[in-house]
Amino acid sequence: MKESSKRETTRFELDFEDITELDEGGYGRVFKARKKLESKYYAVKKVKFHESDAKREVTALAELEHLNIVRYYSSWTDKSFECDTQKIICSSSGEDTSQYLYIQMELCEKGTLADWLEKPAKDKLVPLRLFYQTAKGVEYIHSKNLIHRDLKPQNIFLADEKTVKIGDFGLVTTNIIDEKPSCRTENRGTKTYMSLEQLQNKQEYDHKVDIFSLGLILFECLWVYTAMEKRKEWQNIRRGKFIPKFLEQYPEESLLIRKMLSDDAQKRPEASQIAEEIEKYLHGQTYPLKTI
Repeated sequence: MKESSKRETTRFELDFEDITELDEGGYGRVFKARKKLESKYYAVKKVKFHESDAKREVTALAELEHLNIVRYYSSWTDKSFECDTQKIICSSSGEDTSQYLYIQMELCEKGTLADWLEKPAKDKLVPLRLFYQTAKGVEYIHSKNLIHRDLKPQNIFLADEKTVKIGDFGLVTTNIIDEKPSCRTENRGTKTYMSLEQLQNKQEYDHKVDIFSLGLILFECLWVYTAMEKRKEWQNIRRGKFIPKFLEQYPEESLLIRKMLSDDAQKRPEASQIAEEIEKYLHGQTYPLKTI
């Protein structure tokens, strides 16, 4: 009891209340918490301090401010903080002396694009609007000379029913070819959405790896299929080989996606060009495609 009474309170406990765990994975844990002085809820990610991915994410988020990017507020280091979601009891851990990095971010409570795609809208303009915002977010990331490297529906969050925000910048890197090869050849991320050059561990690649991932995301925004169908057809989709029904229903979109999935990274369009094409379509025009 004496040891318990001497337990130091973490900054997380001092500054936040009504803390509940949202998610847990290899990256760490994410909590929903209300800041006491503001009465506003935030998402707070807790990861091992020595993790380079966490430090990289903080550095990137601090430089990014865009409607379609999860907003960063602050970060700090502290000891472990445990949350028992079964009993809704949270406290700092007296046994774990490791240092953790806490990242305070914007809370997106409507889930991820992956969740949304499980209940797709009948009107294809709805997912296209969400994809357009994603493309604008990627355009902004690239304008800051950064590469996300792990774009996928699970890393795209819904702030509300009409607004998406790109998050999880743990693998972000600079768009500079002379970066140390080891940083580029680690083959990290989600292989399902990785470009060919990433899977082949090429020493040099650029921001066009994000365009490849965007191409797959655009396909998923347009086409509804089961997990079994995805496993069966995914490798063909990655090669731009679509089923006849998709080609019939989305002939223009198919052309755009194939450009985005090109094996030759330099032939893939820029995010700005993709956003421009989608915007024209949303305003009642067809995809000119000749511009890209």
